[in-house]
Parts: sequence; C-alpha cells; structure tokens
Amino acid sequence: MLKTSIIGHLGQDAIVRHWNGKKAISFSIAYNESYRDKDGTRHDKTTWVNCTLWREGDTKLASYLKKGQLVFAEGTPVVKTYVSKETGEVKPDFQLNVRQLQLLGKNSNNEEESEGSAQEPELSPSEQAAFSD
Repeated sequence: MLKTSIIGHLGQDAIVRHWNGKKAISFSIAYNESYRDKDGTRHDKTTWVNCTLWREGDTKLASYLKKGQLVFAEGTPVVKTYVSKETGEVKPDFQLNVRQLQLLGKNSNNEEESEGSAQEPELSPSEQAAFSD
C-alpha cells in the first residue's frame, strides 16, 4: 500500500458528509514549499490537498478541525483530474483518503490551542493523541 504524510494548515472548517449511509469528514490541507532558481530568485508554492476521513459513528472530531489548524495527516493518495475553467487544461487533483490524523496544537496565527476549552467537545485519551480509523 502506498502511504503519504502531510503536515499543513486547514484551508477551511471541516464538513461532515454522508454517502450511502457512511459518514465522512472532508477538509483541505495547504502546505508550502519554497526554492531558489539558478538565478537566486526565491519562489514560494502552496499546494492544496483535499482530504476525506471516513468515520463510523461519531464525527465530533470535525468540531476540532477549524481553518488554520496545523495538522498531520497520513493516508492513501488518490490522483484525479479536472478541467480548468480558465484555460480548459486537464489538471491533476491530488486527494488523500486519511487513515490517521493528528492535531499539532497551533493554528495559523501561532496561538496555542486551549486544551479542554468549554466550547470543544470532550474526547477520549486515545482520540486526543491521534485520530485513526
């Protein structure tokens, strides 16, 4: 099995979806890469990965997955294609079927996430450490 790991920030709040009686949590992760070309010019590139985490039963994890949250995700990559509306080109769409997800504790504003905050649902110790299927 091919596995891919990504560390990045969530692009929006997670959404719980229902397909054929199964629940899934959908979200996107952005990660940045930078490099210098042979002329010494720095280039920054942001890549977006659409993620799906299939959950049997409880989906309270979705309430933790807010825009800007730093996460580690590991799963099976899926590459699909789409046609660009602007250029008409066929482009790749990288997706990840997440098998393990871990909150890394900071949001995009570098503020520490509060543990046990009143508005956050309570999770079991195993859910707090890592979210796995």
